[in-house]
Amino acid sequence: MLPPHLFQQIFNGKIPARLNFGRSLHTAFGPRLMQDRIFTGAFDTLRQAADTLSQNMAGTGMGRQCVACSINNPGGCCSREMAGETDALQMLMNLLAGVKIDIAEDKGEACCFLGREGCTFTFKPMFCLNYNCDKIITHLGPARSELELMAGRLLGSQYEVEKILLARIEQLTESEIG
Repeated sequence: MLPPHLFQQIFNGKIPARLNFGRSLHTAFGPRLMQDRIFTGAFDTLRQAADTLSQNMAGTGMGRQCVACSINNPGGCCSREMAGETDALQMLMNLLAGVKIDIAEDKGEACCFLGREGCTFTFKPMFCLNYNCDKIITHLGPARSELELMAGRLLGSQYEVEKILLARIEQLTESEIG
């Protein structure tokens, strides 16, 4: 079982603290993870699911619609509060995928991870993948079913990767984490 202090660092605290812990984990054992066959197999499956979903979302213009909505509807789906759904494991997974993570302080009420084309993360929080507002549902029409199926596959893969990460983190010593 994960010690309480590690649980706190991964899932609680302010966004910059979770990002810093994700970066510490990336530095401490990112290279080791990428040599772990169990992890890389699950991570490759996750990346494929994320790529498929990303292509679908781009094809429907969903990311741009979310950005436009966040500008015109502060406090909506992609709000500052939703950024708090991101934990250090998601930060770590995104770092392992080569995503450059910056916290945009100038977003007002919008999520600090929202870019010009939508979310800057490859691997997003569960809420962000499970929830579609009425505007998105109307915009997608019948394509919504396929989007939800792809999001479900991605979340299943993400869960498997997170289980592996938690098991590996439990094995680290305090000096390795930093």
